[in-house]
Amino acid sequence: MKVLVTGSSGFIGRKLIKKLENNGINYVGIVRNQNQDNQYKDSRKYIEININENTDWSFPLKNIDCVIHCAARAHVIKETSNKPLESYRSLNVNSTINLAKQCAINGVKRFIFLSSIGVNGNFTTPPKKFSFKDVPSPAEDYAISKLEAEQALKKILSETDLEVVIIRPPLVYGPDVKGNFLRLLNLININFPFPFSLIKNSRSYIGVDNLVDFITLCINHPDAKGNTFLVSDNNDISTPDLIKKLASRMGKFPIIFPVPIFLLRIIFSLFGLRKNLDRLVQSLQIEYSNKNTNLNWTPSKSLDQGLNEMIESYQKKKI
Repeated sequence: MKVLVTGSSGFIGRKLIKKLENNGINYVGIVRNQNQDNQYKDSRKYIEININENTDWSFPLKNIDCVIHCAARAHVIKETSNKPLESYRSLNVNSTINLAKQCAINGVKRFIFLSSIGVNGNFTTPPKKFSFKDVPSPAEDYAISKLEAEQALKKILSETDLEVVIIRPPLVYGPDVKGNFLRLLNLININFPFPFSLIKNSRSYIGVDNLVDFITLCINHPDAKGNTFLVSDNNDISTPDLIKKLASRMGKFPIIFPVPIFLLRIIFSLFGLRKNLDRLVQSLQIEYSNKNTNLNWTPSKSLDQGLNEMIESYQKKKI
């Protein structure tokens, strides 16, 4: 078994490579610039490639059995593109199609695509939870591009012998986390007061170790092919309770006070941060799918274990 991982220098990709090494699985990691990190420089296990819709994959795909496609244009906080959807489509759709077609031509058996729960939508209304059976309803450009990539992959699946596996995770956290989770940790670290005590939502998350564990299982599990999986820690939590858990592990005493949600929406909208607020106040829950258990998979780490490891890593870097 030989596996190719795109985005291998990213948050999820690095953990995935480590998992493959620990499991004795031969791999090739795709990175954008080996010179940016010494661990990739002069390594025969890594290949520097600029991924686009015209990339020639013939050399990297030699003798590859499975491709795990983690590389993507992710959420951009401060968008600079005049045509953001086209920018997302360029890497997330067109480049994915190019890679998958060349996988089929070069005899790759399986293609695992890391998508997003945003394909289902931005929020759920309890007791409703997102399911793999739902009609997709993406609301943002990033999620739209992920859905379009999924649809293209299913077409390739129907026309070739390439097996396609699609995984839609929610927000991923863990050691070395970036993005919104890191911003939240930084705010808690400086004792920032949060006006969220009236929020009664419930959200699904997944620890990076749990996600990588599931991805690895899908590499050669016979029941994974052709399926779309929604995965989480199966331990949903509200935003105020998440802040309290994180603060407690950081030795902080969080200040969480009440502000009516309608007023929060007005304030955040004035600063162009309405979408950021929605991710904090709305629910987003994932149904713990029977498809996951059919692969004999359950999360290897609890939410508390994952948060502890993330905080330990965060605090070591602050020392």
